[in-house]
Amino acid sequence: MSVKSLLARADALLAQDKHSEALETYNLVLAQDDANFDALVGCGRALTSLRQYDFSLAHFNFALTLKPDAAIAYHYRALAYHGAKRFDEALLDHQKALELNPGEIATFLNLANTLAELDRAEEALEFYNGVIAMWPKYAIAYNNRGNLFLDNRMIEEALVDYAQAAKLDPGQNKFRWNQGLMQILLGQYLEGWKLYEAGFETAGFARGERKRCPQPQWLGKFDVKGKRVLLYAEQGYGDTMQFCRYAHQVAALGAQVILEVQAPLVGLLKSLGEQFIVVAQGSGFTEFDYHCPIMSLPMVFGTTLETVPAEVPYLVADKSRQSAFNLGVSNQMRIGLVWSGSASHKNDHRRSIPLATLAGLLKLPASFHCLQKEIQPRDQALLAELPSIALHTEQLKDFNDTAALVDAMDLVISVDTSVAHLAGALGKPVWVLLPFVPDYRWLLDRTDTPWYPTGRLFRQPTVGDWDAVLTALEHALLQQLTSP
Repeated sequence: MSVKSLLARADALLAQDKHSEALETYNLVLAQDDANFDALVGCGRALTSLRQYDFSLAHFNFALTLKPDAAIAYHYRALAYHGAKRFDEALLDHQKALELNPGEIATFLNLANTLAELDRAEEALEFYNGVIAMWPKYAIAYNNRGNLFLDNRMIEEALVDYAQAAKLDPGQNKFRWNQGLMQILLGQYLEGWKLYEAGFETAGFARGERKRCPQPQWLGKFDVKGKRVLLYAEQGYGDTMQFCRYAHQVAALGAQVILEVQAPLVGLLKSLGEQFIVVAQGSGFTEFDYHCPIMSLPMVFGTTLETVPAEVPYLVADKSRQSAFNLGVSNQMRIGLVWSGSASHKNDHRRSIPLATLAGLLKLPASFHCLQKEIQPRDQALLAELPSIALHTEQLKDFNDTAALVDAMDLVISVDTSVAHLAGALGKPVWVLLPFVPDYRWLLDRTDTPWYPTGRLFRQPTVGDWDAVLTALEHALLQQLTSP
């Protein structure tokens, strides 16, 4: 096939979001012409969509050696930098792309998106307003301005923009998805969980992918008594631990429940009860009659704030595993700490805290234990200098181990990660540290959560203000340590 035909095919695949196939086809072009600018840019775009940012950037860098003034290469390299959370570099590339091609609407919009990520809200708003003024029917601009309003707790403004985006482009599921997240955040569960279903049809697979199999999907519309219903995990570990509680409600309908979950969770989720079958994702298990995404269950059961199934513990730790940890014999309060999550999480730069921020907390008279397995590079050197935190990273092989360690704590203090959900599911006291605008599941303003009765929430009063959170946390902990 000719280079021209291959390029046309690759471009079509990319437009259909078939990123891996597009990448393979662009590489066929490069096999014939290793300096083909269009194929290099195409590879970079496909790799960005596949979140392989280092490889993506390498392709754009090579393309720009061939055409140093190609606005399109700066435009798409900026998106790769943005995806890699290298926002300052993304901003420079957006500006260069606009210098070379001042009329490109998508670059204006993406520049605003990057300014928003840099928390330069006023500048971002100015660009969003400018885009909307020039193109008043550009639905995605309203959606993204809505995101900016949400990030700054301008709730009514965000709702208006999301609604306008959905009105202008009713077929775009991303806008319905965002409306659903907002409604859940506001506690409007009945409508919010219905709109949450739009996440399966959203570009980028906001909710992962629907299960593809011969058996039909069940979303509560018919009787499953005597049937085998597979509930499958679709997002992160914390999501699975939060929503696996609904297995009991499905079982109460008379169904045999199978949970298909991430492999590191299989052992732990067996503690839900002997009546449940728990299998690993990718195991090829097919012995079921119906299937249901685990995060569709709040919608299936018409969950409201008042009817959240909140009986804890619903997961149980294997105490025999605690012997693997050096917990010490101190008579001090044992406190488990999680200050950062996975660096690959799209919102990690907002939810995680530098270890240095905990310096004041670590001076309090307590026995501190690190519950994290992943330590970010910025914290490794400092952690080595802090004997006040006991490390257990080598012993944490799966979530059964983490559960045993959490169970040995008197209190867990965590940012918004899977360990917060694990502690809540185990019924342990857990204090969760939240950014100014939290994930939808934590609602707004409350210091408690209907999902975990043993939870207490500490929230940023303004964007990025972890100092205020730690001050409140230290005060609360000191009170607990000194109370009779």
